[in-house]
Amino acid sequence: MEFYQSLFYATPIFTSFIIIEIIWGRVIGNDVYHNIPDALASLSSGIANIIVKNMGIYITIIGYTWFFNKVAIFTISPYSVWAWIITFAALDFSGYWIHRWSHRSNFLWQTHLVHHSSEEYNLAVALRQSTSSLFEYGGFLLIPAAFMGVPPEMIAVGGFIHLYMQYWYHTQLINKMGFLDKIIVTPTHHRVHHAMNAEYMDRNFGQIFMVWDHLFGTFQKELDDVPPVYGITVPVQTWNPFKIDYMHWWSMLKDTWRADKWMDKLNVWIRTTGWRPVDHDEKYPLGKVIDTSQLKKFSTEISFSLKLWSFFEVALVAYPLTMLFFWMLSKGISLEEKVLFAAFSLFSIFTYTTSMEGKSTRFLNTLRLFFSMGIILLSANNNFSFNLLTYPLTPVILGFYSISTIFSFLRLEKRQIV
Repeated sequence: MEFYQSLFYATPIFTSFIIIEIIWGRVIGNDVYHNIPDALASLSSGIANIIVKNMGIYITIIGYTWFFNKVAIFTISPYSVWAWIITFAALDFSGYWIHRWSHRSNFLWQTHLVHHSSEEYNLAVALRQSTSSLFEYGGFLLIPAAFMGVPPEMIAVGGFIHLYMQYWYHTQLINKMGFLDKIIVTPTHHRVHHAMNAEYMDRNFGQIFMVWDHLFGTFQKELDDVPPVYGITVPVQTWNPFKIDYMHWWSMLKDTWRADKWMDKLNVWIRTTGWRPVDHDEKYPLGKVIDTSQLKKFSTEISFSLKLWSFFEVALVAYPLTMLFFWMLSKGISLEEKVLFAAFSLFSIFTYTTSMEGKSTRFLNTLRLFFSMGIILLSANNNFSFNLLTYPLTPVILGFYSISTIFSFLRLEKRQIV
């Protein structure tokens, strides 16, 4: 099963749970979706991630199949219970260390930063995933599974299940769960992980089982007198997932350029997260949060109508377009078609998330409208393996982009961070 095929099943489930969380949160008086742009930014980040992933834009540094072919002394049956126990134990062990390294390495932090960039905590945050995860390097951590003969197909299927099992605990609406807290990762553990309080920083890296955090000394329970403060210590101050996905590397490049010593230029890339040359925090401050109790959450002063329109951008356009893209992939389309359609979808996300910040998007909206018209005309002239003019969704989307462009010229931009 391809990744995009698994999303046909997972996406409706994820969406349903978000709707339930919204309703239940309001019923009990804990609205965890009060910041609408933040939630839409999370969903948009997830859409961007799956588009890039399904384009195959990443490099695998020695994958599991290579190790399996080299070291497996026998092959175990996928119908064996022990085979699946070994599979999930290996995936969880690998996931723990990859997760931990992504927090502790200055370079790797960029690939995971977006997931922690929200200053809220809800199921939508689980979908905040990066487009900058360009390297897959964890295959060597699965060598024990390869040695014991776990087939690559089991690792692939188990990987989907293991990934999707990490969704449910991104919530504030489930309290501590008793004995389960001692065995598996539950919402209380992961709230700690997403917090930037000094007591919670860089703790609870486990993904399914808590054994690794206990074993390697990174466990921290949620304290009753220390409410989690979510986000990262250098706030991103944007809803645009592409800015978030590359801003840390950009900051590192600037530190490298400004560093006087050659060793400092190297250390920027190989030291722990947050490392900077000795005088850079003073000369080139990044707006780091020192006291979490004084944190002012990022927000933008935009009208209700723009928030509603942004919701339509995600729910009625970006999401259906992504599903259409997956359907096209299942039918087998050319590389040129993949690139063009993916580029348009990503550009559309860039456009409306910029609009959510109250910034002028007249140029971006106009360009998006012509971009969409160009794709439609190309498909109608038999340049593609599909003709978009035959799709009922096409006039709706084209009309939506036309109205959005008109509104961008009529709307008065206003932006305020509070």
